[in-house]
Amino acid sequence: MMILLKISFLIFVVVVCSATILINRSMDFLTRYVLFILILSFYFVWVFQITSVLWLILVCAIGLIVNSSVSRIKKMLLLLWVVLFVCFYRVPMLPSDFTNYVGDEYDLHCQSVECVQITQHESGHLQTTIEDITFEQFNSYFFWAVGEIRTEQQSIKAWNIAGFWFPVE
Repeated sequence: MMILLKISFLIFVVVVCSATILINRSMDFLTRYVLFILILSFYFVWVFQITSVLWLILVCAIGLIVNSSVSRIKKMLLLLWVVLFVCFYRVPMLPSDFTNYVGDEYDLHCQSVECVQITQHESGHLQTTIEDITFEQFNSYFFWAVGEIRTEQQSIKAWNIAGFWFPVE
């Protein structure tokens, strides 16, 4: 039911954006087209939580700013604002984002008080090991986040800067 609501809202956004942007003849066609893509991309990030579309928002916003007729200082300030917005939006705010990173990067899948380590041997069979979590911490700041998890056998700590995870040894 929720997906139908999101799709119907998407259709509404497409129709309204198309009508508004295509009817407005004060801008050239390329500017209107990039603006249309920018609005739809922002919608996909906001409603469907597809954060990889942020790069398309960044490119469209840079194109619109560079093509605008404002002074260079205003262009530089707008570019800085757009880059900071994208960097801020990519920083994870929830501990589950760090847990997903640990699962993807280290095959250590954690739930509440324990983790399951999955390893594959040369023979092809999988082995799972259950480990208790001894310490878990996640802090999110404006442009970066820090996550740490310790189990009985290993310790994983990573920094997230502008949406990119960097492991700390």
